[in-house]
Amino acid sequence: MINFTNTQKEELKILNQRLLKLQEKILKEAIKIDEELLKRVEDKNDLLDDYEIEFELIFILKESDKEFNEDDDNFITTITEYLKKVSKNKCDFLWSLDENHCDLGKTHPMSDFSHSWWFHCLYDHNHLSWEDMLRIGSFWSDIKVTYQYFD
Repeated sequence: MINFTNTQKEELKILNQRLLKLQEKILKEAIKIDEELLKRVEDKNDLLDDYEIEFELIFILKESDKEFNEDDDNFITTITEYLKKVSKNKCDFLWSLDENHCDLGKTHPMSDFSHSWWFHCLYDHNHLSWEDMLRIGSFWSDIKVTYQYFD
């Protein structure tokens, strides 16, 4: 297990907070898009039959990283999420803003604060090391809507 310095822990907490802020924005936007498209699908006069909402979050190296190359994309990892609600009556996204997604165990040095879903995904689903998480500088995100029409 890594021995974190106070500075490293603070950097990781800041990364978590940045991701939580982005999650709030993306969730609001996804709900808005989902509600609008669901109305269209239910409208018999609209040609739209179905839709998909996907989200891609790309993590980029800090410019100060020794491996940063300004002629490269400098991607560290990517998270892809499906953002269409499963049911009309409630929000059924995989993640929630008010839930602590930390599953490290109480003795882990990074378990003393609430983890956002994407912070959790970095170490648990993407298997990014804590050292590599500290290399993240910026991130880029896209919401992609696929409109589906059936014959």
